[in-house]
Amino acid sequence: MWKEFLYSLINFLILFGALFFLTRKLIAKTFRGRRERIAQDLEDAETARADAERLRQRRCRERLHDGEPRGRRRQVRRNVADRQRELGDGHHPARQDADAPQDGILSVDGATNKSRAAPFGAALMKTVKKAGESS
Repeated sequence: MWKEFLYSLINFLILFGALFFLTRKLIAKTFRGRRERIAQDLEDAETARADAERLRQRRCRERLHDGEPRGRRRQVRRNVADRQRELGDGHHPARQDADAPQDGILSVDGATNKSRAAPFGAALMKTVKKAGESS
């Protein structure tokens, strides 16, 4: 029984040694090629990931600006800055009215609101009367 097992083991080792001796260069070449392909695939994946990130950022910028040309955006920014400067110096009537104290707007008796609205109401009534007379 032991002899038979020993002969089988020796036979296996001789066969394995012969196959290893004959195929070792082919096996090494195969694994080397596989390692190089994996490394190349990893580099390609990294490049593709970077390209996808750049594309995503570009699309986000395009969505943010709705495809407006850069010159148009600059012009809009300049116009906004000009308007802010106009309103910021306090000479604009709308700004002065907006900066006025707003205490009486929510008063109980409404006297402050009526005093502010009176000139506008009178002008509106004159316009309505003129429109009615000319009809």
